[in-house]
Amino acid sequence: MTVIDELIQKGIISPNLAHEIIDKISQDNSISIDDLCISGGADPLEIVKIREEIFNIPVRVIDTKNINFDILKYVPQESVERYRFVPLAVKDNVLEVGIVDPEFTTARDAISFIASRLGFPYKLFLISKPDFDAVVEEYKGLSTQVTQVIGEFSQ
Repeated sequence: MTVIDELIQKGIISPNLAHEIIDKISQDNSISIDDLCISGGADPLEIVKIREEIFNIPVRVIDTKNINFDILKYVPQESVERYRFVPLAVKDNVLEVGIVDPEFTTARDAISFIASRLGFPYKLFLISKPDFDAVVEEYKGLSTQVTQVIGEFSQ
């Protein structure tokens, strides 16, 4: 059963919204199912819980006020934005990675590649789209800080 089917079955989205989502995604697969569901009134945590049931991947809620900047260096911002996953922590030499949509197989391939290059095994956690967006904003803030420091240094 797909995430969309489960969202309908549990009454989180209407069948009409599901058809709209499927139509939009068939026209542009870069659109996030989560964004469309959330804009239609779905609770982001409900979407994550359904994915947890389907894929048997644990959920991690990110404390968006206390994101560890040091962990962000493990994955380039470009990869984060393209594949919709974020590094969460390194615990016991295991890279913990938060992913929005585990059905996005290209993202899982990218995680495997990055983790192998870093020399870490990895563990996946599901995260909500708003938590993902908050981490992306931290990357952008970090880029701005680096640019400012470089500018000050070159003066």
